Amino acid sequence: YMGYCPQTNPLWPNITLQEHFEIYGAIKGMSPSDRIEVIKCFSKALDLKEHLQKRVKKIGAGVKRKLCFALSMLGNPHITLLDEPSTGMDPIAIQHMCKAIRAAFKSKERAAILATHYMAEAEAICDRV
Repeated sequence: YMGYCPQTNPLWPNITLQEHFEIYGAIKGMSPSDRIEVIKCFSKALDLKEHLQKRVKKIGAGVKRKLCFALSMLGNPHITLLDEPSTGMDPIAIQHMCKAIRAAFKSKERAAILATHYMAEAEAICDRV
């Protein structure tokens, strides 16, 4: 299957980030123990730990984008479509997101298709532009 990080956030405003991980992970067939490990991994890599118990309507745009990216990666999809993954992020968060994207696809049998308006972002993330 494919992962998809759309430009507009497909998130439920009244549930927490943790609940999003649990629901999306269950839909993708992940075991509860695998979901726990993945949540720990993404929380650390994307600096989401302090936000896990917050409802989506209470978090900023940058944190929502990080969550959307993380959800698109659940279940280790072979191909992921990333549509403007850094929209609404500050420059430091963009750097963290670029690093996380590179790490997610480095030396794995995965591919990503990135849509962005920023050539510097494409060059920072992609092997081929």
